[in-house]
Amino acid sequence: MRIIFCGDSLTEGECGGAFIPMIEKQLPGHELINFGKGGDTVISLKERIIQNAPDGSYDIAFLWVGLNDVYARSHRAFKMKLKILSQPWTSDNKEFAEHYSQVLEHLTLKASRIITLPPTLLSENPSNPANMELENVSKVIQDVAAGFPKAEFYDLRRLFLNALDANEGSQRLLSNYLPSTLNMTVSALVLRRTEDALAKGKSKGLYLTRDGIHLNQRGARMVADAFVGLIESK
Repeated sequence: MRIIFCGDSLTEGECGGAFIPMIEKQLPGHELINFGKGGDTVISLKERIIQNAPDGSYDIAFLWVGLNDVYARSHRAFKMKLKILSQPWTSDNKEFAEHYSQVLEHLTLKASRIITLPPTLLSENPSNPANMELENVSKVIQDVAAGFPKAEFYDLRRLFLNALDANEGSQRLLSNYLPSTLNMTVSALVLRRTEDALAKGKSKGLYLTRDGIHLNQRGARMVADAFVGLIESK
């Protein structure tokens, strides 16, 4: 099969948190296209899909975007970073739904099956205000996807929240941690080994991410296993 993964830095993958190589090992013989880009919002991803998506059709398209839209609404420094990178974000969920719908319209022309996924975490504290807003965006994605016959919604966020609930007994005192924009950039450049990524997250009381946002190896493995299950389901 020919499978494309559309998204932001979580899709693009970083040290300790790249899930597509894990899928390649489990499902050899398929063509897996990584169409992730750090900092992408639903608007900038839409423009990339329109202008630069690989030619041809896809058996499956995974669509995983929205985290940066929510983060930019409340994080001033991150807004400045996206402005510099020319990656505009949506100001509210109504605008998000409009652009998300347009993304699905374009993917519908190329993909036989589209799997939509909600953004997962902004810190590992589910009660954090940013995570509560991610819950709202998750519902928007589910509602929009319901209007497209080729699209289905998979609640990856719920999978992450369940894993955090099961890990309540571990170190969680600093689970509200979120990185500064500078630390986010430096970490991506400095962390070159899986062990470093896991250690960095553990030092901050984190379980599935190395910085409250980007996946560590444990989080990447969860994503890879979930995606393999979805690919093999039909």
